[in-house]
Amino acid sequence: MKAVLSIPFGMLGGALFAMTLGLPFYLVLKAAGLRMFEALPNVSPLLNDGLFAVQLAYILASLSLGFIVVAGLLLAEAPLRWFSAVGRFRFTHLGLGSAAAAFAGALGFALTDWLENRQIGGAIAGAPLSDILLYVALIVSAFTIMAISEEIIFRSYLQRLIDRLIGSSPVLIITLSAGLFSILHFEFSPPLLAVRFISGLAYGWAVWRLAGLEFAIGAHATGNIMIALFAKPLAVGEAIQPGLADVAIEIFGALILVGCTEAMARRRSAAPNIRSACEMS
Repeated sequence: MKAVLSIPFGMLGGALFAMTLGLPFYLVLKAAGLRMFEALPNVSPLLNDGLFAVQLAYILASLSLGFIVVAGLLLAEAPLRWFSAVGRFRFTHLGLGSAAAAFAGALGFALTDWLENRQIGGAIAGAPLSDILLYVALIVSAFTIMAISEEIIFRSYLQRLIDRLIGSSPVLIITLSAGLFSILHFEFSPPLLAVRFISGLAYGWAVWRLAGLEFAIGAHATGNIMIALFAKPLAVGEAIQPGLADVAIEIFGALILVGCTEAMARRRSAAPNIRSACEMS
């Protein structure tokens, strides 16, 4: 019963936190004659895109923080248990997830260039070095925060909630979570839905097999950062819509992440998985 109640109460907590923490930010912008998510005058499109990402990350972090605070109180969950079933945050897993995603992304971009002769580096090509450095700092911060927020909600919370409600196989739980992850980005072109569903499967598998979010956070953040750097910006200009080749490359990248996950999981002897160790009551 508590698991079911955590949904509406968590959403309410997320909304309240977002409004409360977002109010000072909104007032500062209003005093300067600006609005949230509005491009700043006399600022390059690249930096406006980085600022857009930071604002989006702030809102997502506020929503997820409110959600897990309220849901955590209702479910009597210790804060660290949202991240790991082993009682500590494993920075090594975070780094390995980032490295695996960077490797998969580099291969993916190379294949894209070879298959479609598509220019890589569209977001930063031709920009001044000072703008590029500031843009990198902004998006690394923003996408790391967004990855943490999304992994907490879609993997740590949602996968365990589905497990608690239907008690089915991990494959079905991860599939349902990945489907919701894809749909709740609210971009409904079939290739985008497919790409996000595939990545959601890889992240969900990593969370289940490694008993924590660390690897998935590293992979998720790094993948998005590489897209923002080398493929397309988040908000400025016309976004590149993925095609069938991109979906195939996403599958290839997901297999790399799953392979790394399995190699790491098999080195952990008799460790609990996040399904059993963090089960909701």
